[in-house]
Amino acid sequence: MSTHESTEPFAGWSSELLAEFEANTRNGAVGMELLDENKHARVWTICIPPGGRCSAHRHVLDYFWICTSGGLARSHFEDGSTRFPEYGVGQYAALWFDEDGSMMHDLENIGDQDLTFITVEYLASANEPLPLD
Repeated sequence: MSTHESTEPFAGWSSELLAEFEANTRNGAVGMELLDENKHARVWTICIPPGGRCSAHRHVLDYFWICTSGGLARSHFEDGSTRFPEYGVGQYAALWFDEDGSMMHDLENIGDQDLTFITVEYLASANEPLPLD
């Protein structure tokens, strides 16, 4: 994943984006569609068309994602950073959180093809799951 970060925290963030982060601080819907949930895991799919986005959400559970397409994205993070990753087909990452650890971000497709992911959250993590609205 190639990443370019903005240098100024919150640089270029609109008032609407700032308000969305404020409103979604406890949004546990880390994908666009919950495919399955059992006593072990939640399985999500994310499919973002060109110009579309997955709204701000907070990760508190250990999880992994795998990209099933590829493309260019923009993500804003709670610390005010903005990153521009390029994803490849089959690329994946796993993230683990200590107690009270989390990560909040959004994901916007700035490429010219659908950007798709599968995300799996482990319910046996250091933190309790956030509610799903």
